[in-house]
Amino acid sequence: MAGIDTTAYLAERPLYMTREQLLGLHNDGFTLGSHTRSHPKLVQVDAATRAAEIVESSEVIQAITGQAVVPFSFPNSGTGLDRAELAALRAKHPFLGLFFDTKGLRIDQPFILNRIWAEKPTLAHRAGEASNLRRVLRAAYLEVLGG
Repeated sequence: MAGIDTTAYLAERPLYMTREQLLGLHNDGFTLGSHTRSHPKLVQVDAATRAAEIVESSEVIQAITGQAVVPFSFPNSGTGLDRAELAALRAKHPFLGLFFDTKGLRIDQPFILNRIWAEKPTLAHRAGEASNLRRVLRAAYLEVLGG
């Protein structure tokens, strides 16, 4: 529609990292995690698909890096997912590491760490602030405290 040759563009600027780039990060000391095979909202797919998405994407990272344990980050969010189902999946596949969700500072299951979306846009630049971190942290604390 825009007259862009997408094949040529992607050949010059691939969207995804190569196996060699991933291995390079690992060799530089980074721990690589998985994020599913096809980025579905996991709450919208059946349990077998959820398991395959999580396990198979983690196996790919493990095959590339040799990591004994592979962390996993939910695409979109893990809201609405049965935590007992996730715990059973981890018990069946011990190479699955910590799971990372997007519930701010909320306490979750011991194997799930919630993170703050620091990339959320704010008006920090209009307020003359160099970073939105103060506002993001304040909002996360207020959400947990019910304020």
